[in-house]
Amino acid sequence: MQIRIQTQSNIDAFIREIGRLSETLIEDFDWGSLAPMVVEAADRIFASEGRGKWPQLNEAYARWKERNYPGKGILELTGAYRKAATQIGAAGNVVEVGDDYLTYGVEGFDPNYPLFHEDPREGSRLPARPVFELLEEDEELARDVKEALNEHINQKLRETQIAR
Repeated sequence: MQIRIQTQSNIDAFIREIGRLSETLIEDFDWGSLAPMVVEAADRIFASEGRGKWPQLNEAYARWKERNYPGKGILELTGAYRKAATQIGAAGNVVEVGDDYLTYGVEGFDPNYPLFHEDPREGSRLPARPVFELLEEDEELARDVKEALNEHINQKLRETQIAR
């Protein structure tokens, strides 16, 4: 007596189906829904002055700033940069949503004050006070984005009845 189990054709079909499914798992994901998460993370960075990593203001400038702009934090002389980084639709705020991405940032500052702090050029008198570099390292933001993507993927899987 013999038994023969042939799996290759079934495995090939299964792999093709999984390939098609993986192409559609993030299809129709609302990438714009991630922008408020970025806003919250950027606001945390400004509120904590770079999570305490930004260099303090030099003494003379700190005194001048306190006299002329009392109560303003680091990188908040006029508030324009913080507003652009933490308010969707504010002047200088950039939100671009595509089929498979979200671009979030700031632009339109002259001189490019945010860039000078994000990536100070050699010899610059402005110290590094990154916002977007810290966003890339933000564990809470990463967790929130992962959660949103996982929720979307699980919903898609439930719709296809692969997961319950």
